[in-house]
Amino acid sequence: PLNSPTFSHKVNPFKVVCRFHLTGTCNDEECRWQHLADAMFSGDEVYQDLLSYHLPLVGLTDTAEPAMCQQAIMTYVKKMCAPNKDKMSENDQCLLLVSQVNEHAKHVPPHTTFLEPRGWRPQQVEKRELREEENEEGEERRFGKDVLRKSSPPSEDQEFRYFASEGETLESLEAAALKDPQNSDLWIGLAHKYLKTGTGDETSRLDQALNVLSRGLEANECSEDLWLQYLELYSRRSEQQEVLDMCQQAVEFVPSYKIWWKYLSLEDTVEAKDNICCQILEFLTSPEYAGEAESRSHYVLETLLYRTQLWVVSGRRSR
Repeated sequence: PLNSPTFSHKVNPFKVVCRFHLTGTCNDEECRWQHLADAMFSGDEVYQDLLSYHLPLVGLTDTAEPAMCQQAIMTYVKKMCAPNKDKMSENDQCLLLVSQVNEHAKHVPPHTTFLEPRGWRPQQVEKRELREEENEEGEERRFGKDVLRKSSPPSEDQEFRYFASEGETLESLEAAALKDPQNSDLWIGLAHKYLKTGTGDETSRLDQALNVLSRGLEANECSEDLWLQYLELYSRRSEQQEVLDMCQQAVEFVPSYKIWWKYLSLEDTVEAKDNICCQILEFLTSPEYAGEAESRSHYVLETLLYRTQLWVVSGRRSR
């Protein structure tokens, strides 16, 4: 049917779809990203969408202002569809309007395609305007850390749940790590224990955990897991540039896809993110990448899609 959401909708291909909506439910009433409810026609919008293909039918030219188009189409819909509302189904009224549009445009089936772009069509209603500072050029070039990250940072419990038992003590974990210094899981479990039960305030415990991970990296400088944990904790206490420098050092020791993504998630500017995407693609297509061909293909596609989204969100589609 003509009123099927498959064909009749207000999906904006240049607007980011809410990632919470994609994987479940978005509970933010002020979320400014795209949701399914925003893209569905409501009321008479499906009729307005059909009429927007041929404005002369409602007494306007194709160069008319959008506001005039909307008003004229709404008036026409009210005049033509309201009397038949109780007599005809929505799809039947859509068919009637299509026949009127084709007849007025002198289209003879099966040649009923409009090749010219429409001057107006029903659009999504913006829930809220961007804050003034978000519209400034300087802020527009920066990204909130929750927008283009591959995933949200895990909580402490998620990070370490596989590495230590709650019954272990600091002394027993320390002894185990020193006995088997090549075991990355032991160092990560010990760091977690210091975060939970170390001495001093939260900052002191964080420093103690970082010290443990640093010792672990001395014995396992090519451990991906240790580097990921170290970067996560290091980003909580250090300046942005210091964290980025540490990320650069990490990819030199362990040029893995996960660490490159961690590096990407910690960058803020569009230029820097785009540059890291290029480096990731270069890494994936080089002999340095030792993973399976299937994984390489997936990672390349994921990076390309991320870079495309980066350009769309930042308004750089013209590039």
